[in-house]
Amino acid sequence: MGNWKTGLLGCITKPGICCLSCFVRPLIAGKNAESIGENGTLWAIASFIPCGAALLRGQIRKKNGLGGALWSDCLLHWCCPCCATGQEAIQTGSIDYLLEDEMLDNATKKYNQEITRT
Repeated sequence: MGNWKTGLLGCITKPGICCLSCFVRPLIAGKNAESIGENGTLWAIASFIPCGAALLRGQIRKKNGLGGALWSDCLLHWCCPCCATGQEAIQTGSIDYLLEDEMLDNATKKYNQEITRT
């Protein structure tokens, strides 16, 4: 069995994934499902319930050869749903294309320049 690419709090290192996982979690869950060949709409709806999101996490683990158990998936999605969804997004690469945008890079550079000027 393999390991996750990042730890549970790994999405903090990727602010775009972190924000999207917090504010539009069902959308990200749907994209995660689509990335492993599952029905994104069905899983987006199921992700509103922690046990539904845990079942999707189990499918992601199965497709990626990762260890774990359903009870731990339920616990993660009950206590830290945003972090769990972010970790899944990093693992599957499901929303990387949303974050590799030239506009996003330019906005980040501009924001960093404004911070250094003050």
